[in-house]
Amino acid sequence: MAMEGVKLKALDDKPEIHGEEWIYDAWCEMAGDRAGSMGPVPTPWTAIDRYAQRYGIEGDTFEVFVHCLRSLDMGLIEYHDDKQKKQGKVEKKDDDSS
Repeated sequence: MAMEGVKLKALDDKPEIHGEEWIYDAWCEMAGDRAGSMGPVPTPWTAIDRYAQRYGIEGDTFEVFVHCLRSLDMGLIEYHDDKQKKQGKVEKKDDDSS
């Protein structure tokens, strides 16, 4: 995204993480589980749980793991939506529908 010159608030406000790169690696490993036909979707709970069971991620570490994965998911979805809007491919939803 940085190479494309895209600026996202989530990326500007990101914390510096040292020693927790494994979370990003895990998120990348689960990319195939996020296959959405209309664009990216959040990582399914079953994929997160299965990954955590395989690698013994439990307790508070599991809660942090889930929170971080959900944040990465939302960043990806926000990026995709912004890109689609710039290309004029997303219609505005009408909040006043009755």
